[in-house]
Amino acid sequence: MREIKFRAWNDETKGMIPDVQNEILISAISSIPGLYLMQYTGLQDKNGVEIYEGDIVTVGRALGDIKQEKHVVTFDFDLLSYLLHIPETVITVIGNIYQNPELLK
Repeated sequence: MREIKFRAWNDETKGMIPDVQNEILISAISSIPGLYLMQYTGLQDKNGVEIYEGDIVTVGRALGDIKQEKHVVTFDFDLLSYLLHIPETVITVIGNIYQNPELLK
């Protein structure tokens, strides 16, 4: 069973609010403009970093694959799970859409 947890981006302070787990807080955050919830996918990248919705990841091969594709994580669990179970696939979190929008250019 996947662990359900969230973090939130605060657009005003430009800071991340980690470990948002209280149901009342989750409900409040989702109704406040400028606060954006990001749900944990239950997966981790090659470095053990938790992968959240809205994260920007690179996907490549472990054997020195020069061509790495960038992806924004959405709740397509099947795709992420599939990629993580292909031998030699390497997924690395490099940022998120709120703190690092320049990575999408």
